[in-house]
Amino acid sequence: PNSYLGNPTGAQATPQAGTLGRVADWNQNTANDVVMVVDQLRLSASPQFINASSGTITPNFDLGMNFNTTLNVACNPCTVVTPQNFRQPWAGSLIITQASQNSSIAFSKPVWKFASGTAPTASVTTNDVDIVNFICVSATACYAFYGGNYQ
Repeated sequence: PNSYLGNPTGAQATPQAGTLGRVADWNQNTANDVVMVVDQLRLSASPQFINASSGTITPNFDLGMNFNTTLNVACNPCTVVTPQNFRQPWAGSLIITQASQNSSIAFSKPVWKFASGTAPTASVTTNDVDIVNFICVSATACYAFYGGNYQ
């Protein structure tokens, strides 16, 4: 998007005699920018898969705001680390599916902050689903809310 709602000069368009064409161009640019932002929001709502086999789960805010991953014995514990391409503020969800019993999850401190300062323990039964909703207010502070054992 351009710097001022589609106006490439960054200046606010003020209608004056003989400037109807420029105002119409500005309005078309604004409409194009709005469509692009709506498309980005629609795409970012779909959860993006994060492969956890390396042992780390890294949300990339360039890819979206919602993520899903599957815990497996290859990463035990699987660690959710500092998000890439941080944007402030940013809210989203991480959907965690347990592929095999007893894989665990950890959240890197001090970035991920949970109530009472204690990160959750992942559900341990195969196919259990846990959800972590988060609000990141800075590159070093993501406040997270955990809901576990969805069946």
